[in-house]
Amino acid sequence: MKRVLFVTMPLALALALVVAGVAALVGIPVAARRALDRYIQWIEPTAVSEAMVRAGRPWNLDPAWRYPVLGDSLVFRTDHTYEPANTPTLVPAGYGTITYTVPIMPAGEPVALPFPPEEVWCVALHKRSAAADSAGPERVLLIARHHEEPHLTEWVVHQGPAAPFSDDVMRSLSALSCEKALDR
Repeated sequence: MKRVLFVTMPLALALALVVAGVAALVGIPVAARRALDRYIQWIEPTAVSEAMVRAGRPWNLDPAWRYPVLGDSLVFRTDHTYEPANTPTLVPAGYGTITYTVPIMPAGEPVALPFPPEEVWCVALHKRSAAADSAGPERVLLIARHHEEPHLTEWVVHQGPAAPFSDDVMRSLSALSCEKALDR
């Protein structure tokens, strides 16, 4: 019996450490991070994202909140795109070790964003300055993954309001279970 405990206890501890390490590495998806980086680059270049919280209830993102939607979606209609209209999107492609870039133009009119989104991340933006370090977030963004069958999936930014945050904004973040994004 002691031998079994002697072998299983270290294995269980090692497994727990591996699970904890993987959980610490899992964060905002790469495509969502790209959408966030693109927003910061084009819209608020003096901002930095500090708090990112995955919404526990993404189905509560309500289009009635009328947050502006930003993104370069070839599929879904957004309020603002980063590239000028009718500019081809350059997509890396490849076969084996040979890679090249293919320009892709939208094929027809974009469709309305399908609600509810499948996944939402709440991001608190802060200004990049020493004076702003003590202040709270300047703006809240909602990075959402919208999906339309059969294979249309896009990450877009729902630009939330700037500080100070009203009670309505706090209720909407609470509905998504994202109030921790505003905690410092």
